[in-house]
Amino acid sequence: MNLAILDQKGCTVPETSEHIKYLEGTPVSQVAILLRNGSPLYKGVIKSREILGSIPTIYSELRGIYCSKEYSREKFLVKEVLPTLKDPRCSDNQSLDSIEYFMKLVAEDLMKVTKITILEQARNCLVVDGNKRASAWYERTSAYKFPEIPLYLVKG
Repeated sequence: MNLAILDQKGCTVPETSEHIKYLEGTPVSQVAILLRNGSPLYKGVIKSREILGSIPTIYSELRGIYCSKEYSREKFLVKEVLPTLKDPRCSDNQSLDSIEYFMKLVAEDLMKVTKITILEQARNCLVVDGNKRASAWYERTSAYKFPEIPLYLVKG
């Protein structure tokens, strides 16, 4: 996948160390291991709602709904997460509540820290941290008023 992540800059050693420490406290702590083992970390921005929506998430199943059955692929895309959570067959109310909370912050211009981390391996990208925040940004912004969303990119 060729993502349009613009303004990519390599992170400094202190920035990388800080991000490693952050990731170690998340369910995707294995990404911190990649960084510790030398995978580079970049900062960049996404300037397109369409691009953000097209990135796969870590979710292959959302409490009762499997991506493989719905879309014939392994992972839900950012743009598919909220509609799937709202599907009556899905019982993941906690994730739905989290995204709706983040959507409220976006709508009120209160979500200042995005902390979205994308892992790029063998030209494939995956949102590994910040999936709910990415979904909220996607749902609460329009293609015409899409902000620059800062993110981290791990090239593994």
